[in-house]
Amino acid sequence: MRLLYLHGVGDDGTRRDWWPVLQQTSGSDLGSVDIYAPDYSDLLDGRTRAEAPHRTSFVRPHFHLLARRQYRARQSDLHSQLLQSGAESLWPYRRRGFGRVPGVLDAIGEKFVLGVIYDEVGRYVRDDQLRRSIRERVLEVMPTSGRIVIVGHSLGALIALDLLHHLPGDVEIPILITAASSLARRRLPPSVLAAPLNFPYHRVGGWINVFNPSDAVTRGHPIGMRFPQAIDVAVAGSLGDHNLSTCVAEPGVASILAGQLHEPTEVAPWHQEPDITDPLPLSDSLHLADSLMAQRLTYAVAESPGTTSEDLQRLAAAQQVALPGGTSVTNPPPVVKNPAGDLRERMAERDLPAVLVRLASTNPVQGLGIVIPSEVLDEARRGAATDLGIPPDWIEMARNAHNKAALRQPVGRRRSRATSRSVSTITTDQRDLLDTCRDLFARAIVAGQLGQPGAGSDERSTLTRLLSALTDARVGAQQRGDSALAARIGAQIELVATYLTQLAVRGLGVAPA
Repeated sequence: MRLLYLHGVGDDGTRRDWWPVLQQTSGSDLGSVDIYAPDYSDLLDGRTRAEAPHRTSFVRPHFHLLARRQYRARQSDLHSQLLQSGAESLWPYRRRGFGRVPGVLDAIGEKFVLGVIYDEVGRYVRDDQLRRSIRERVLEVMPTSGRIVIVGHSLGALIALDLLHHLPGDVEIPILITAASSLARRRLPPSVLAAPLNFPYHRVGGWINVFNPSDAVTRGHPIGMRFPQAIDVAVAGSLGDHNLSTCVAEPGVASILAGQLHEPTEVAPWHQEPDITDPLPLSDSLHLADSLMAQRLTYAVAESPGTTSEDLQRLAAAQQVALPGGTSVTNPPPVVKNPAGDLRERMAERDLPAVLVRLASTNPVQGLGIVIPSEVLDEARRGAATDLGIPPDWIEMARNAHNKAALRQPVGRRRSRATSRSVSTITTDQRDLLDTCRDLFARAIVAGQLGQPGAGSDERSTLTRLLSALTDARVGAQQRGDSALAARIGAQIELVATYLTQLAVRGLGVAPA
């Protein structure tokens, strides 16, 4: 097998102190592995003038939903392997090391880290021509076809992400390992920040990001909320430990990396059919998601310390009210015996953002007098993700998107008595509308993070139709002389218009589907 090593600052590609650690930790003989390690240190320190490349082998990503379905299933399997090995790879991560530094101090520290200690990284972020020159240097060295594992250390992780969309057409990446990187930092090149929007699911077998919370370069943060295609693994390192050897010494990471070097994953070609042939309607998929969440919540409550038989009986009664047996599900039948299997096999991949938001935001017994601790809900959501072959971090990503979708300021610009109100004072007749808009907005955010083509287009269309219907209703109320109703509808119009504006601000739903 072949490995492409992309080095960081202070290395020229020849450092190999991490290689014996990888072999020892994994217990594998990797002597037959061919290592490609391009040297671009002269470009970073300015000894060689960075010029525009004489060629680029840009390959436009052929996104299709089946490729993402296959990718997330592989990532879910990798995540299970990491957890079984004892790796710390589960949201929420403990905030420790540099992850506990307040935001203002962290912003000041970033300028110091990237501007003084690792000035080469700051230069790479700022200089587009330098990035193109380094990418060209790498392309001149690496193979032009076949499978090749990529390990990007520190700055090499940024180079790896930029490289993914410029690989020769016949190259596949069984596994991408980014280690001790600055991918969690605020200042990143636009091409790196855009990586989730056009991630090549059809060319990458999996992605693991390894970080030491006590490493200033990583900020002590995982990257899953920014790059959901990655699985984060936190390793125990000393203060300031930025070494690749520390990252590959993690047993789960070492085992997966060595395994891919022996028997690499074959990535299915992108030109297969776009999705399953007989997908469920979205309404049925959402109902199955509710049923699965209720089922998983029962398991989580039963396993929670201190749970009594009376607690389980009250929970069962509340779930009967929340999910009555007569709920209509066209296919499969109304009595859902295996929601996980039905949803996993027949959910349309285009509906994944909606299902993720539903799993992340729903509480099947909310408002029914049953108090469920947040950690129990989190455990139920992780179980549901495992059942569906979805990386658990994707559920956390959806919950984060749902939180972002909550309006935290007065709706609208005018401060009239009818419209200047915060979310906490929105009347009951607007609450359902607010929840609907919030879910639609969160779905659009998740679709954008997953790089779904036309992300936000469906949500924008739904909100636009809703806005049009409300406008017609207000005109009717005004014609009838019902000023109170017209004012309430006006507030609803302003709410929907605010979410439409926020979609446009984020660039969601503005591109053709």
